[in-house]
Amino acid sequence: MLRKENRLSQRSDILRVKEEGKLINASLLSLLVCKNKDKELKRFGVIVSKKISKRAVDRNKIKRLIMEALRINLDKIEGGSEILFLVRKNILGKKYDEVEKEIKKVLAIKDKIDK
Repeated sequence: MLRKENRLSQRSDILRVKEEGKLINASLLSLLVCKNKDKELKRFGVIVSKKISKRAVDRNKIKRLIMEALRINLDKIEGGSEILFLVRKNILGKKYDEVEKEIKKVLAIKDKIDK
């Protein structure tokens, strides 16, 4: 689990990222990226819609997979941004390695856009 300081937990923060964020698409998930005032802080949120799966067990498993991949690779991610992951239906049934690989790919694209 990510530390509390690295999570987007308040509804107002999530809505702000939805409104102001830039969209980056990939096969398993999409990102909404928004700049942060603090250059060191990295904050993440995950949205898994009921359209992905009606079962809460499946939605929570997807969230845990993404959060774990972020926690392990947190030091490789640049600070100063708030990122909201929007999950697509293709992610159902994927293993951790595939999810982690997709997250690394999408974050690399984000870094190229930021520069």
